[in-house]
Amino acid sequence: MSVSNKMKIKRLSGAILCVITGILFGASIMWGNKLFSDNLPSRWIEGVILFLFAYELMIIIITHKKIEIATPRQVISLYLLLKGGKIIAFLAFLMIYILAIQVETKRFILVAVTVYLIYLLFDTFYLASSEKKLKNEDL
Repeated sequence: MSVSNKMKIKRLSGAILCVITGILFGASIMWGNKLFSDNLPSRWIEGVILFLFAYELMIIIITHKKIEIATPRQVISLYLLLKGGKIIAFLAFLMIYILAIQVETKRFILVAVTVYLIYLLFDTFYLASSEKKLKNEDL
């Protein structure tokens, strides 16, 4: 993969990630008070959004650094390790909220899982487009 294509993919992925995060964060600010009777769950949802944004950004940076020097099997193993770490950290985030805060937990979990699934969709499209570009350049 040429350096210019690699940078284009990285910039585009980062830009799309920022747009998704901005939309989710804006929606959280606008509708957080309508979804929850207390202000605390809304702030925790914003924390979930920022956490997932930072983690996805880290995944983009790490995979783009490793994609040229590692074998495809190593890249897949690294990617799966990062995804496993993400879900474990997300579940820990939810458990801390459930055990420590205990305010509107069902609604909080529903909104947090929805946000997680939105980032998962981004991640799936990001990985598929990266793989497609890699395969096209290998031909």
